[in-house]
Amino acid sequence: MYYVLIPVYQAKAWLDACLASVFAQTEQNFHIILVDDGSTDGTARLCDELAHHPRIAVIHQKNRGVSAARNAGLQAAASEWLTFLDADDVLLPDAIGHLLALAGDSQAIQGLVTRSEASNVPECTVQTLSSRDMLDLALRNPTVHLHTHGWLLRREICNERFNESLRLGEDGEWMMRVLRGAKTVSLAQVNTYCY
Repeated sequence: MYYVLIPVYQAKAWLDACLASVFAQTEQNFHIILVDDGSTDGTARLCDELAHHPRIAVIHQKNRGVSAARNAGLQAAASEWLTFLDADDVLLPDAIGHLLALAGDSQAIQGLVTRSEASNVPECTVQTLSSRDMLDLALRNPTVHLHTHGWLLRREICNERFNESLRLGEDGEWMMRVLRGAKTVSLAQVNTYCY
């Protein structure tokens, strides 16, 4: 089972498409946690309507920023795997199925992030690294991104909290701390996330 953690703020216009992309996953063993971060545009009401679905849980909090929203979602997530999804982004249909199939013993795996709902790379390759080698690669290679987009993470390594004082790069800083605690990390050449 996996959890999809979605921080939402003023996201009424995008939330339906975002959630539809989760429900379109070929791997259907999921739960969604929506964390409404004090929206005032009708998003909070929409979240409450969606909470009637048995796979959707909603958390409401005062506006404290995306890091606080992600922390609330992390605290509520109780599954083997989790992934983050921004409310104005979508997962590609086979994203989670591909990542689960390719993860092997890795504690974290990242697929490719695209700006369009492009088809998959024809021949998928997976590179598995130690966490130290992964962090070194990310620091040297600008195409390896340390943000929450496109990652599927084992819950057991996600014991760090997002730094709520950071306004920029908060997910990259969190990912560095989380990946430092992983034994192995995999990078999959397969499109999974549309930014």
